[in-house]
Amino acid sequence: MITKKEFKERCGFHRFVATDRILNAIYFDWKSERTATGFIVGYKYMVKAYTRECSKAELLNQLYLWVNDSNWTPPYFLDIKYAETDEQRFKPPVSMSI
Repeated sequence: MITKKEFKERCGFHRFVATDRILNAIYFDWKSERTATGFIVGYKYMVKAYTRECSKAELLNQLYLWVNDSNWTPPYFLDIKYAETDEQRFKPPVSMSI
């Protein structure tokens, strides 16, 4: 099991700001490698939530629980994304409609 400090160092933190709302997103498990069929680039996990519903620290804690606990259930305020295969890995968007 990875320590929380190591886990945090391997996360990508992003903040999306609209006129009246702020959305935090945290990405985990970056992979960038060349394969016989092309390139695999992107993250495997993503959690996001509005700042008024969830602090950045709580968001990080939820992502940590998700990655390390097979019985984790996402709370209602969390939006998650998961790449089941390496070909489905994703990059953070430049902007996000919130």
